[in-house]
Order: sequence, then C-alpha cells, then structure tokens
Amino acid sequence: MATLRLGRVLGIPVEIHWSILAVVALFTGNLAVRALPVYVPGADLRWRLVAALVGVILFFASILAHELGHSLVALSHGVGVSGITLWLLGGMAELDRMVPTARAEARIAAAGPAVSGVLAVFFTATSVIGFQLGAWRLAVAVAAWLGFVNLTLAVFNLAPAAPLDGGRILTAALWRRMGDAERARVVAGRCGLVLSVLLVLAGVAQMMTFGPLEGVVTAVVGLFVFQAARTEIRSAVVRGRLRATPAATLASAHPPSMPDSTSVLQLGQWAGTGAGWDTAFPVVRWGLDPVGYVVPRLAASIPPAQQSWTRVGQVMVRSENVDRIEAGATAEDVLAHWDGDRSRVAVLHRGHDPAPTATLTFGQVAPLLAWPDLWGRDRNRPEPGVRTG
Repeated sequence: MATLRLGRVLGIPVEIHWSILAVVALFTGNLAVRALPVYVPGADLRWRLVAALVGVILFFASILAHELGHSLVALSHGVGVSGITLWLLGGMAELDRMVPTARAEARIAAAGPAVSGVLAVFFTATSVIGFQLGAWRLAVAVAAWLGFVNLTLAVFNLAPAAPLDGGRILTAALWRRMGDAERARVVAGRCGLVLSVLLVLAGVAQMMTFGPLEGVVTAVVGLFVFQAARTEIRSAVVRGRLRATPAATLASAHPPSMPDSTSVLQLGQWAGTGAGWDTAFPVVRWGLDPVGYVVPRLAASIPPAQQSWTRVGQVMVRSENVDRIEAGATAEDVLAHWDGDRSRVAVLHRGHDPAPTATLTFGQVAPLLAWPDLWGRDRNRPEPGVRTG
C-alpha cells in the first residue's frame, strides 16, 4: 500500500494510507454539515468545519489507540509488531508471527475493544461535564460524537466473526476447546463470511432508507470483511495442511544420481519418462559423493537451443548451498526455512547422521498450497489438521 510514515509511537512504526485523506474530508464534511447543526443550531459553518476536523483527527487518534492496545499486549506475550497502518476502514496492527497460545490470542484481541470502550466513557463523560459547565457547545457536541463512535467501534469489533476482534476471541475459545488453532480460524472465518453478507444487505437497506453515504460505507465494510474472512479461511486451511504433513512424506527417498556431465536435454528426457520433474537428483563427479543437486523443472528454464550442451553441473545447486533438514520436520518448517525462495533444495537426514535419506523441493510442497473453496473445504483432497465435515 502507498503509505506515509508518521513516526513511532511507543517504539512501534505508524503509517497512514493515502485513502485516509478521502475519509477525513468525507467525515469532516458530513459531521459539519449534517450532524453538528442538529446539536448546535445556528453555529457558523467555518467553526463547524474546524470543530469537525478536530473531531475526525481525534477519531483516528482513537483508532491508533485501539491498535496500540493490541500491539502492547502482543509485545507482552512475546509477539513482535512490525507496525500500525491507518487506512480507509480503520487501522491494522501487523504482528510479525502467529500468536502462540489461545490465551494470548484472546488477550491481544480483547485489548483493542477495551481501549475503545475506555475512550467512549472518557469522551461521553467529557461532553456531559462540559455541557453542565456551559462549555463551548461545538466542543461538547464533538466530544459526544467521539464517545458514540468509540462505543460503536468497540461493539462492532466484538462481533464474533473474523477478521474482527470478536472473531479472534471466538478463535481463542474454539482453539482451547478443540485444540486446533487452524480449525478454530476456519470456523471464525466462516462466521465472517456470514457477517459480510449481512453488512452488504444492511448497506443496501440504508441506501434506500437514509441515503447513499451511510449505505455505501456499510456495504464497503461488508466487502472488506468478506475479503479478509476469505483470506483467513484459506490461510488457515493451508497452514493446517503444512503443519500436519511430515516433510518426509513429500520428499524423494534416495533418488538416483547422475554424472555432472549429463546434459540438460538428457535430464529433461529422463524426467519426462516418469523420473520426476520436481525431484532433486544428486549430481556426482567421478562417482564420488554428490557435488550438488539438480531439479529438472528448474533446469528446463534453460533455452532449448542451449540444453544439448549445457551440463547439469553448470545449473545444479551446489552441495554447500543445500539446506540440511531433520527428517522429522513438517512441511511448514521447511517452507519457513526457505523463506519464500522457490529454487532451494533440502536434503533430509536423521539425527546426527549426515547421510541424506531424501531430497525435497518447492515443487513437491506446492500442492499443499492450493487454495480450498470459499467455505474452506477441499473436495479433491483430505485436509490435514482441518476437518471439513
């Protein structure tokens, strides 16, 4: 996203997305023209615009406080925070890894609505006290509005549907009950899909009843919830597969070796006979230990005109660059080790024995990364770690 760095708050980087400018203008105009005249009839438009702009800025400061609530509790549980971004539909605190326990998930999720609830009480009390003391009516009205929107933010976020905070709390409860974090996230994501449909329908009803502005905002929030819930479901299913699949079940055990003088053309012909396009084959020199490993699918990127004279020894992954992974590792462990590099090759070994037992490539793990359907079910394969019934 195109963002502007504001700086750091409590050591956490804070950025704003360009869409914030449109939201600030929209909210300021709506508050100054439609809401404030109801509470302060006859107030000058210029002062209403100033009061509304201050109120909207404080509103986004409240969203930042909400995200800081999540972030500080996450840090207290040993989960790092990469940054906070304020954008069109609120804010996002980006955690640098998955939350380790159900207890931590619940606490981190509840922190944001708790902060918003405290702010709702503060601004509402401020407006009441200001009104009793005869303070500037526009300031009192803005404080009351801030109390209302913070209360709305807290209540809405407690809806038990991902990606909202209530969805995270639901995830934590199901995680503790079922003992499977990814299954819990799938259920919370499905609740998010249902909520998204209800929000879009509510937005359409608002357009027909109150006007286009309120309805469009509600419908856009519904579409965002739909997209985020769908991503939540798919990611959880894929993580469940990776976590439940031993790397050894995907790897090629003791693949045959080939001389480093073998041409890429010969390699491709061999792979085409059923040897395996995604298998990493040991490359030997003078019949000794492997000097590297070659993957036919990767070698096939060599231009066809050059394949007859290009040797596998020229395109192999050298042995010193091969990752040595314990045979008991999961597919998730291997992908984390590769860190997104699809050209890496892993050699599996057992314990302190350096002798390789199998080879593994990204192409052999890739089938586990296929997206399930919208509801999180895969009709073509069983779901390791995630029940689909």
